Amino acid sequence: MASVANQGRVNILSLDHDKRTVTETCTLRVGTAANQFVIDRVAEVEDPAANTTITVPDGLYIGQTVMIVTSSNDDSKTVTVSVTHHPTSDPETGTLSTVDQYVLLLWTGTEWATLGGSWTT
Repeated sequence: MASVANQGRVNILSLDHDKRTVTETCTLRVGTAANQFVIDRVAEVEDPAANTTITVPDGLYIGQTVMIVTSSNDDSKTVTVSVTHHPTSDPETGTLSTVDQYVLLLWTGTEWATLGGSWTT
């Protein structure tokens, strides 16, 4: 039974999923109920079998970050990153095709700002 001091207080926590391995087209999980409150912080691209698109939907909270990095790509497949809301365009798209190419994004509350990266836009 809940104590009187704790009644009416509910904390909703997202599950931190640190790293997600990506080998095919996907939409990153940002912590919403539709994602079962799971957040992908790092999307590691490993040898996609075909050209792949990674969609980054709107973030859940200000300061949220996500990094997408290619760790292996033996067949030089093109990985397109589509950022739903970005300062330069909606959506902003860029590509990763070689090992160690990456993009680091920060959610500002209305869009993903690029903090750094070697992706091609």
